[in-house]
Amino acid sequence: MSDDLSHATPGTEPDPDAIATGSEFAAALTDLRHRAGLSIRSIARSTGIPSATLGGYFSGRHLPPATQPQVLEDLLAE
Repeated sequence: MSDDLSHATPGTEPDPDAIATGSEFAAALTDLRHRAGLSIRSIARSTGIPSATLGGYFSGRHLPPATQPQVLEDLLAE
């Protein structure tokens, strides 16, 4: 699979089942953030997640903990 989500249709919600790598996750998350017009700092303020941690999620350096699915829900609900 490519790391650029070229298989995704612009303007549509990402398909979680189509995301197989950290890079694909980061690209999908960043796309959602851009569409919402949010900065990482604004998401950090509203979710209480440190901006450095969010930066790691949006860059693909690391993923939210699998034991805390609400983290993703909080990020994507913005």
